[in-house]
Amino acid sequence: MARILRSAEAAKKQLSDHPYARIEEEYLVEHAGKPVNLDLELSRVDYEDMITPFHRGDAGAIHSALQSASLTSSQVDEILLVGGATRTPMVRRRLVEAFGKEPRGEVDPDLCVAMGAAIQGAAMAGTEVSAVLVDVTPYTFGTSALGS
Repeated sequence: MARILRSAEAAKKQLSDHPYARIEEEYLVEHAGKPVNLDLELSRVDYEDMITPFHRGDAGAIHSALQSASLTSSQVDEILLVGGATRTPMVRRRLVEAFGKEPRGEVDPDLCVAMGAAIQGAAMAGTEVSAVLVDVTPYTFGTSALGS
């Protein structure tokens, strides 16, 4: 199962930049004395069809986050993509639909999350920091910062 999960994760990442990904794992199990291998090609379209049910509430969550912040989508200056899911082209398209502007993706999402956690940890420990996180949603829709 661990090998299948690793292959699925690698395919998911590859589909962020390519229209197809190949998933190959040899000798996963033995059935009737013969090895069972996994060898399939997955398209980005099929992958996005599979994950669509998990993203059905995105628009509502975006609306709720904007409403909580007393903002409209036109008042948002920039959208910074952070986290693994933001690499998925479908997520980018939905953000463009919601905000009418291209999200920024040049920042390494993993590094951004790590730096945000480090800043928050330092602030909680009493260290003076140049930026303070003031709004972190439980979803990956964004972080507001003061003094950055």
